[in-house]
Amino acid sequence: MQGGDEIRLDVTVTPDGPGRLTVTADGVRQDGTPVAAVKATLGDRAAVLAARPPEDPPPAPADGPPGPDYTGILGLLPVRHPMLMVDRVESLDPGRQITVVKAVSGSEPCYQDLADGLPLSRYMYPRSLMLESFGQASVLLWLATGTAEGVPVAAAFRDCRFFGEVRPGAVLRHVSRIDRLMANNVFVSGQTWDGDRCVMTVGTLVGSSRPRERVDRALTAAS
Repeated sequence: MQGGDEIRLDVTVTPDGPGRLTVTADGVRQDGTPVAAVKATLGDRAAVLAARPPEDPPPAPADGPPGPDYTGILGLLPVRHPMLMVDRVESLDPGRQITVVKAVSGSEPCYQDLADGLPLSRYMYPRSLMLESFGQASVLLWLATGTAEGVPVAAAFRDCRFFGEVRPGAVLRHVSRIDRLMANNVFVSGQTWDGDRCVMTVGTLVGSSRPRERVDRALTAAS
């Protein structure tokens, strides 16, 4: 998707047991190209917050080789503020694993229209942005292999689970691991931590690379 695109969302909501709903959504661009497919299970908020995260211990302090600094990140990722969601690469083992830090701030655009006096629960960090940040961390890991030709994009997330809430002041640590590497595709999995608390697991992220010429043409057409 590029700036100026119009997306039509077809959303279906169906009951899925007591207090649970299954929501499916398909996004189609104005030219008929499918661009998104989402399936989510919604339930009672208290039950969702009470869901038990995996019992894995939090990641140990990184002792591997450091990754690119902030200017290096800017040189690798095509996004910029406010959509750049990687602050620091803590460690990088090319072809295997990356640990990336993302600080959540109350000055981020997702909070700018909130009125004063709202309860703390209204400041939950959007989970879509947690996925975007994890995706950017995974792109950095893929780029470090030297096998990603063209422009890498996150094509699909599968089996993503969230535990508790993340609010301003949190420092997220994404741990992304490559499970399978193919020509123009990568499959990764991982977790996101806030201190010693696991707040998200990603079963599979499918990455795909697009020819740079196609991306450049799309950007030119949208400008």
